[in-house]
Amino acid sequence: MRQDKLIRERIIDLPRELERSGADPFLVDVRDLLEKLKRKRRNVELLKLDSKALNSVSKIVEMQEKWVVDALRGLRVDPDLVREKIEKLSLKEISSALSKNFYPIIGLKRISIERLRDGLTYWEAVRPWGSYEEPAPIAYKDLTTEPLSLTPESVKEKANKLYEELMSLLERGPIDYRSYLSRFPEKERLEKAFLLGYLATIGKIALKKEPLTKTILILKPGKGEPFSIAIEVSEIGRGRRA
Repeated sequence: MRQDKLIRERIIDLPRELERSGADPFLVDVRDLLEKLKRKRRNVELLKLDSKALNSVSKIVEMQEKWVVDALRGLRVDPDLVREKIEKLSLKEISSALSKNFYPIIGLKRISIERLRDGLTYWEAVRPWGSYEEPAPIAYKDLTTEPLSLTPESVKEKANKLYEELMSLLERGPIDYRSYLSRFPEKERLEKAFLLGYLATIGKIALKKEPLTKTILILKPGKGEPFSIAIEVSEIGRGRRA
């Protein structure tokens, strides 16, 4: 009962959160929300929340429709209007318009002295390609760890070992990100989080953040357009115990 009520309250707040954050409304799985609300309930309080939640879902669908219309409106250009404007221009005006809107791929005229100086300072500071600087120790609330010491060879070796372990676990279903990391002591937790990010980057696994429950899941890689998610250090430090 309490969990059902919490889910409906989060659905009701979703349109407000999308408007406040400006996030893509298509990140919300409308079909999944409707499946959650489809379950029959006899409780009067839940039925009232259902009506409000359905109203919120309809608002999300409306936001998705508006997003598509706005995107198409930005792409649409009337060819007859463009042709009419060009016919009214003289050859000199057309040449001038083309020269003003020509952007070379690279050119020193478009790089200021300050930007060149910043670039020189940066390349003087970094180490040669292929070498790694050890990151500084990280301290966040209850998460404290020694500096990570990783080389390209050790990253591949440890990532492959972690991948084999995850594949056997993923056969049973998705893995809760925080619960999984909480199995390891603090010194290993940050390294595991780095390796999970590396495996996701090369397409070995997938990471998904549920917009409704804020749960982060480790999944098998699937089809579809990839997108990035941000995971704060606090997500690593406050892992829930399985």
